[in-house]
Amino acid sequence: MEPSSAPRRPLGNVVVATDFSENAEWAVHRAATLPIAADRSLTICHVVPGGLPTPLTSELEAAARSELSRLANDARALARNSGAHRLEVVTAVGQGSPVAEIARLSLEAKAELTVVGRHGQHRFRDLLLGSVAERIVRRSELPVLIVQGLPAGPYRKPLVALDGCGTSERALQLAIRMLDAKTEVIEVVHAVPTTLAGVASLNDRTGARLKEYLEECRQTGERETRAELAGLGEVGIRWNLRVCYGDARPAILAEAKGLAADLLALGTCGHSRLEGVLIGSVAEGVLRHASCDLLLARDLS
Repeated sequence: MEPSSAPRRPLGNVVVATDFSENAEWAVHRAATLPIAADRSLTICHVVPGGLPTPLTSELEAAARSELSRLANDARALARNSGAHRLEVVTAVGQGSPVAEIARLSLEAKAELTVVGRHGQHRFRDLLLGSVAERIVRRSELPVLIVQGLPAGPYRKPLVALDGCGTSERALQLAIRMLDAKTEVIEVVHAVPTTLAGVASLNDRTGARLKEYLEECRQTGERETRAELAGLGEVGIRWNLRVCYGDARPAILAEAKGLAADLLALGTCGHSRLEGVLIGSVAEGVLRHASCDLLLARDLS
């Protein structure tokens, strides 16, 4: 698909959360090298646990401010090296629940994006409580970028999963603005949901009819997705659309692995701000198993 003439916009304010672990350092590194607008800011925040004795809280806050100052200096240097000479980097310390405080600090900073690192060896496989990052995604009104590892450079191999709802379009538009300026092609995957694929082999006649129907579904999905993409004008971007049918979760993960994507973006239609509520079955499954950086945008309206 040919690109249109609307220019790409840099990002607005960004908040990155850190617990001073290695994973969080990677998140700060990524946030500092994102294409943030010259008149916007990057806020690096840390949350001190609540319910501690006052002297200990004060000591932890002082230590956090000192470490945040170091990270801010590192972030400024990274931003300069990536060409963002005028990026303002500020720090913030919260107290209480990490999830609630990160959400509050992001809104207070008027952020467009929250960046977090993926923690621990088991990633998102704790299905009962989930990680802090997963709970931030569930609670946040903002898109969340989950960083998987040390950035090797700007994003150049994105994959966007489109499902026809407003949240996936939001994820696509934001992903475009996060890319390296030289990136000209975005891979897009659209999975047409159907439960019929498994019965296509009942007999030759039925199988042929079902395959015909599935192909019609695929063509309809491709038509609708191309129409959706046509309405998203971005300069210098071409879409490489892949349409399949069946369960979206394995399809999206397989495409990301096959393409060696460095950024996977998708929307989630979860509507609750409660931390314990799922964020949408497709996003939930992809979030727990993706191996590249993951951008999730949700719509709480």
